[in-house]
Amino acid sequence: MSKLKLAIIILIISACLSQIKQTSTGKKTSHTKPKKEEKAQKAVKTQKVEKAQKVEKAQKVEMTQNAENAPKEEDKNQKFKLLQTLYRDFSYNNYYYTALYIGDKQVKQTFLIDTVTSMMSSPCVQSNYCGKHKTHYLDDSDKKSNVPLKCSSKVCNMVPSTECNQEDENKDKKNCAFYIQKSNGDGLKGYYLSNIVYFEEAQNSASENQKKVFRSHALPIGCTSVEYGFYKEMKADGVMGLNNEDNSFISLLYNLKIIDKNLFSLCLGSERGYMSLGEIDTTYHFSKTINYIPLVNSSQFYTFYLNGILVGYNKDSLITKIKGYIDTTREYTVLPKDTYKLLIKEFEDFCSSKKGKNKCGKMAYEKDLGYCADFSNKDYLLKVVKEYWPNITLQFNNFNYVWKPINYYHYYSKGNIMKACIGFKSHRAEKAILGTNFMQGNDVIFERENKSIGIVPADCARKSPISKAETNGKINPDIGIREKIHNAILGNNEGLTFIKGKNKELEFNSPRVLNFVILLISFLIIVIVVLIVVIVLMYKNKEYSKLQTVSDESNKYTQNNVMEEINDTKITQEEVQFLKNMMKNTH
Repeated sequence: MSKLKLAIIILIISACLSQIKQTSTGKKTSHTKPKKEEKAQKAVKTQKVEKAQKVEKAQKVEMTQNAENAPKEEDKNQKFKLLQTLYRDFSYNNYYYTALYIGDKQVKQTFLIDTVTSMMSSPCVQSNYCGKHKTHYLDDSDKKSNVPLKCSSKVCNMVPSTECNQEDENKDKKNCAFYIQKSNGDGLKGYYLSNIVYFEEAQNSASENQKKVFRSHALPIGCTSVEYGFYKEMKADGVMGLNNEDNSFISLLYNLKIIDKNLFSLCLGSERGYMSLGEIDTTYHFSKTINYIPLVNSSQFYTFYLNGILVGYNKDSLITKIKGYIDTTREYTVLPKDTYKLLIKEFEDFCSSKKGKNKCGKMAYEKDLGYCADFSNKDYLLKVVKEYWPNITLQFNNFNYVWKPINYYHYYSKGNIMKACIGFKSHRAEKAILGTNFMQGNDVIFERENKSIGIVPADCARKSPISKAETNGKINPDIGIREKIHNAILGNNEGLTFIKGKNKELEFNSPRVLNFVILLISFLIIVIVVLIVVIVLMYKNKEYSKLQTVSDESNKYTQNNVMEEINDTKITQEEVQFLKNMMKNTH
């Protein structure tokens, strides 16, 4: 029986191996072609490529001739998609900045994103009153690239904070100077230069036509000679003023017809983000619905009404109705003093309730940080913030914005001590100032013409994490955490970075991979078949052995019965004989 089993197994294996050989040879024959046929195909391909190259060359020549012959006004009216990467500086105030390339030499300059001021300026190389910044200063000694604007220039009337007097007889000789001073002491002083500006993501792939557009306009950039306060201490070179005034940088781009619409959007991530100029880029939006907040007036700030603030599940608002605006130079959100006190009280009441389960952490006030809870473990800190801290709802005219704690909290660490702080501070003014913690995880659209601000959840990261070099060697311990948890809340692959429209599926393009997969599947099939056969044979063998034992037992039983019957028969004959003898004796 064992020989029969071996024979069956050998037959099955040989049949399967022959099948595999047939499939592999079939693949080889299908993939390998005769050399002559391959050569002929290559020749046809090269002919096609050469033809296509000739056609492409002719088209390029025609296009360049048309571009050269086209009037300059047509070049001016062409619009381009301006999408800028935003970077976060963790070394000071956690602000966001972008990069532009200035002049024919395309010198890189970094600019703070500022929605409160209108200035577009960078320090001059000859100034001794400016701070130490990231890159090279503007070289105001190079008069070919940096042409000083005079008071008589039309562009000088379009820029902010100018000190020019149009009635001055010597305005042709005087530089178009500027000076701004904020109430907190921050300020800038200098004069305007006319220069060529290239945007970061456009400068490498910019066509000659695009370069003509920028060359044909005098884009004024402030040459700062004196910096005060925050502007002197920050690492970014200059400031990009994007406030609501008619002479801010975004207005200048629109008035010079470089962008289509008088709008821009800011999408701030925990590490980086992006800025769109002149249009709404919906590529990275998580929702098709954009909620809008109407603006109150046309002041320099993007001002709106805040109708209510709710903490947790409490339906009673902390405020009746106050004005507020957005400030991208602030990391925290600032509230009126009394409102701030109420918010902290509501926060503590929530934490001591059934919802908070007394697990929010022990809160204490810290100077410059506000109310914070200490933790020794970062994972536990994030769990507490995510699961036990309350949502804060901001009520606007058109919608309610639910603010997740993972976005409004502020992370701070020193040594082994880690702090989770409520991202709010107080001031004396009866206004709310929404900082960058309000904007994070959303594409915030500043519709200047429609006088409204749009908000939509978005993937602001958009790219891989930045390196240490891009953050001046300092990496925030919380890099990427907020975005991962925000994405996890939205259900995007357990918090993994999700870039809309750029996910790649696994593709098996290689014939070797295909052959390997086929062989592997065939081998697995053989193993499964052999196992089935072995199991069946073992089962049959077991049944046969059972039958054998049963038959043996039955044979034994019959033999015993026969012997007993024989014995019984013997006893009976003896008895008969005994009776016969007895009868004889009696007679």
